[in-house]
Amino acid sequence: MDIVLLAKFVPDIDRIPADAWDRERGPLVRSRLEMAFNPLDRAALRMALEIKARRTGMRIVALSMGPPGAKKILTEAIAYGADSAVLLTDRRFAGADTIATAYTLSRAIKSMSAAGIIDADFAVLCGMQSPDGDTAQVPAQTACFLDGPLYPYVCGLDVDEEKIEFKCLNSVGFQRVVPGRGPFVATATRLCPDLPFYVDLAAMRRANETQVLVWGKDDVELDNRRIGLEGSRTRVIEIFEPQRKHQACEVLEAEGEDFAARSAELLRRLKTSFSTSEAGGRAQAEAEPAVVPGRNYYTGDCVALWEFAGRRLAPVSFETASAAARMARKLRCGSAAVVIGPEDRRAVEDLQAHGAGKVYFVEGVETEKFRVRQQAKAIAALVRKLRPQVVIVPATLTGRVLAPYVSAQLDCGLTADCSALHVADFNRAHVRAKNVLYQTRPALGGNIMATIVSIYEQPGGGRPQMATVRPGALPVRKAPAETCTVEVFRAPELREDFGDSIRVERRAEEEKEIDLEDFEVIVCVGMGVGDRQTIAEVVEPFRAALERFLATPVGLGCSRAIVDAGVLPHSHQIGQTGVVVKPKIYFGLGVSGAIQHKLGMENSRTIVSINRDPAASIHGFADHAVVGEVNSIVPRLTKAMGGLGG
Repeated sequence: MDIVLLAKFVPDIDRIPADAWDRERGPLVRSRLEMAFNPLDRAALRMALEIKARRTGMRIVALSMGPPGAKKILTEAIAYGADSAVLLTDRRFAGADTIATAYTLSRAIKSMSAAGIIDADFAVLCGMQSPDGDTAQVPAQTACFLDGPLYPYVCGLDVDEEKIEFKCLNSVGFQRVVPGRGPFVATATRLCPDLPFYVDLAAMRRANETQVLVWGKDDVELDNRRIGLEGSRTRVIEIFEPQRKHQACEVLEAEGEDFAARSAELLRRLKTSFSTSEAGGRAQAEAEPAVVPGRNYYTGDCVALWEFAGRRLAPVSFETASAAARMARKLRCGSAAVVIGPEDRRAVEDLQAHGAGKVYFVEGVETEKFRVRQQAKAIAALVRKLRPQVVIVPATLTGRVLAPYVSAQLDCGLTADCSALHVADFNRAHVRAKNVLYQTRPALGGNIMATIVSIYEQPGGGRPQMATVRPGALPVRKAPAETCTVEVFRAPELREDFGDSIRVERRAEEEKEIDLEDFEVIVCVGMGVGDRQTIAEVVEPFRAALERFLATPVGLGCSRAIVDAGVLPHSHQIGQTGVVVKPKIYFGLGVSGAIQHKLGMENSRTIVSINRDPAASIHGFADHAVVGEVNSIVPRLTKAMGGLGG
């Protein structure tokens, strides 16, 4: 078995110029950006090198699709130990969305196999996503076009001469995957180690002497209608600056003479705000343009995919169901819910209460083990049968990989991590489409917002508009359906057996009792706190004082770095690969505020950051920033709450 490493040439999201986007056509103008090797693809290369070290005769071939400058990162990959590299570069590839990109990459991989550059039995390793789009869609869509399994969210690797074992995150803890035959795709998370900082001179010399194979469109067997901007199933129609979600930040200096008085006043205001505010975070219903009667561009129902968190429906599912029901009322169509698993009457009651007039339970797939390919093919088969116009999926660990695999099965557009959805007419570039889904999402690390639509030359044919919704972004509204029909859909049997084995490792029972989504106040610790002793001696007294002061339970969360260090278990992690929360009050103690963590808590109603670094990212989106040492400030706040009656 050989390994194909997908390496993406990505922009530095901390240095984005104002003219980075072509605001007329939508794509990034990468020539205006500082570019580098995607950090998660570097982690995937590290995994590939570990596997190769234990396997005689294995080859690693790096593959990148991008401008000629991407040759730089392929040479870097060879310096670290890849055997060869292929660069796909052609102006006709420009402007590709994720599905056009995945199609092109998959066809190139097949051409590499046909040419003997890699074996017929191969694996594809890559990062789970890249910082420019953060969609996490290309790996899943590539796996679909290769018709192979996807093993997402790899956070650990155990390899010997006999087997490769990936440790993968999932919604209940972890699963250990031993792949069988290829092709398969595995994606690395930030929990995987990066490459060394440098390589020796001999490796650099070898890399510079190794020719990177350059392929254009004519070197790969491609359908012209499926590549580049023309082959894209989504269109970026608007780029705009994101609105600040929180008020102008109030900064408190720990060394200031008035710190005691100002911190006491802050605590009083937080208490008043907490006791008078409505529950449920910041998500509010948005005013939408009225739908004008007439023949719509799309037809069919609006469908929401629901998922379980343990034995209950995941909270974000109520957001997707509310959104589907709201759009169905506007479009004068039906609202349906799809649940993977056996029929559950209690779930039906919840679904009907949130507007679902039809519920489909998908049976015949494994639910204990997360097999992306199996579940995605079952959902795609049901969608082909239902022919809906809209499919909404939660942007969870599960949904973020199922949705792109399904979209590739259906050859339809997909927009990831949406923060807003609405229906309106589309009328530009000689295309008129009535009542289409406008999908708004952040990109480039939250530096910009993009509004996206899916427009096809011939709509229908089982190709819906698909979107994943970021947890906490949309309002939940109970609007019960008058009636609700239930149908069990039996998934088609898959003939292919890839010979893999999966073993699930659930979180310990005591960990599963922690459900941060249920807390209205959360104290989150980062590496600025550092260890268990500080949590026990500083953070826990603060958390207990907050519970007395606000008369409400206070949850304990943490950043990924704290989990990596073994200080707290994964069930406490807030962020993109943890839990997404939207409490009334969030305290970040020693949290840096990396984009992956921000995505998990930015919908908090009020954010208070405590960090000694005045330039910490979290201060930039907090409502109240306290600059100083956690070990000094937190005990002072604990004492102050006692003096205020807490």
